[in-house]
Amino acid sequence: MRACCFTGHRPEKCGFRYKSDCGEFVLLCDELEERLREALDSGIDTFYCGGAKGFDLLAAEKLLTFRADKKFRLIVVIPFEGQADSFSPEWSARYDYVLAAADERICLSDEYFRGCYNRRNRYMVDHSELVIAHYDGSPGGTRDTVKYAEGKGIRVINVGERLKNLFNFSIFD
Repeated sequence: MRACCFTGHRPEKCGFRYKSDCGEFVLLCDELEERLREALDSGIDTFYCGGAKGFDLLAAEKLLTFRADKKFRLIVVIPFEGQADSFSPEWSARYDYVLAAADERICLSDEYFRGCYNRRNRYMVDHSELVIAHYDGSPGGTRDTVKYAEGKGIRVINVGERLKNLFNFSIFD
């Protein structure tokens, strides 16, 4: 088994709308799809998603568009039961879609506790050889996860940084 996990910002932290009429979002989706295609073509056959609203669910949704052509497993790692209880109806529907399409669900705790998201992120990194991230350099769980992966020598592809370099502007400004 060769595995990859996702980490990234929630939509309210991105500085742009998670909508198809937003140019930055379209560029993010295009770059993400290309990195997923490369991961699949390189032999990655298992993907871990943390189920958080924003980049986690977006990455899983984009991955699932390859299901007709590629064989892979999608594993959703849930930090605690009820993770999506506070999601908006839109994000709840997206969460439910990804859960229904997943090959496996791993729930790490029956209830929320301080540090449960960090535990989930480390679990995913510990089971992966590649991390696809949407990281803008700001403090938080995404930064901690990227630094943890780098510290373990795990390759991190940051689609946000790649976009900045490709298009010579920052989508985070």
